[in-house]
Amino acid sequence: MHKNWSTILHLFVIGIILLPNILANNNFSHCLDPLTSFEISSTSKAIKEAYSGQNFMFIRIELKEPSKEIYLPYFLADENPPKGSIHREAAAILLDLATGLLYEATVRLCNKENPTIISWTQLSPGTFPGLANGETSIIRQIVLADSKVKSRLSKYGKEFADVNSSLVVPDVW
Repeated sequence: MHKNWSTILHLFVIGIILLPNILANNNFSHCLDPLTSFEISSTSKAIKEAYSGQNFMFIRIELKEPSKEIYLPYFLADENPPKGSIHREAAAILLDLATGLLYEATVRLCNKENPTIISWTQLSPGTFPGLANGETSIIRQIVLADSKVKSRLSKYGKEFADVNSSLVVPDVW
């Protein structure tokens, strides 16, 4: 028992020492690591500043992985690329709330103080984004409020008739 506690304490202390450093520097250790919170904020800020007159909803901001041609030599050599040799980029999907049009932006993050929008593309009209945060719960409410759904669920028993039941989960895709 004593040995386990000392291991847990050791890991906890290491975490306390390293975490503030990681959060303060917003460093990433590999070019394929997920975006840091700082990189996500920087991407959002760069787009908002460049398109300040428009009202966008950010659907998604995620890492845009480097092309295979750039990364493959390092992968085949089983080594990490030198820090900064592969530009980190963010891909953002935005919905223009005034027009309903979707846009895709690519933001280069190599300069922490000045991320650069390197591409801005309007997606084809009729293109639908993935679900935004919160939309699955709204869809659940709409589906479970439908009288036909309530009627069907009541046939399976009292626990399914309660629309607040966690037993009922619409499959949203």
